[in-house]
Amino acid sequence: DPNEKGEKTRSEVLSLDRMATADASLTYDGSDLALYEAVNDGNPSISVGGASAEALVIQSVFDSGAQTLEKVTFTTKAASATADRGSMEFYVDEALIYTVDDGAINLATGKALEINGTSVLNATTLGSGVTASSLTSVGTLTSLSLSGDLSLADNDNLYIGTGNDFGIVH
Repeated sequence: DPNEKGEKTRSEVLSLDRMATADASLTYDGSDLALYEAVNDGNPSISVGGASAEALVIQSVFDSGAQTLEKVTFTTKAASATADRGSMEFYVDEALIYTVDDGAINLATGKALEINGTSVLNATTLGSGVTASSLTSVGTLTSLSLSGDLSLADNDNLYIGTGNDFGIVH
């Protein structure tokens, strides 16, 4: 029984069907909850959490001096000094896709970054659909196959072999 624990029943919680002030209204029609604040720079927000210092805040940010939507922000607040508190995890069909924390956007194991359905990056591989790059260094290659010309910039050298057995000085 919810009342034994001091909790509200579903009907008590949902008994609010309209709350309004001169500038804002909160409505619940049985399926949708709406918060509107038709005021210049109103920037309405919804907070969910245990306290203002431990919450997720979703806010509509208006253009300055107007009621037109500029952007929507998602902010986590965590009073803890421990890193990565307040991280955001995104699930599709109950499967973790990625996490956003203090330091990075982390794709879950086995996931890839795709553009228009083509994999461009995963944990170990640059996608085969990536056909151009501005990389200036790639580290040590264990194999190289060319299907075109190899061009060297002025003052660059090409050495072949483990002890620079053969070299072309340009």
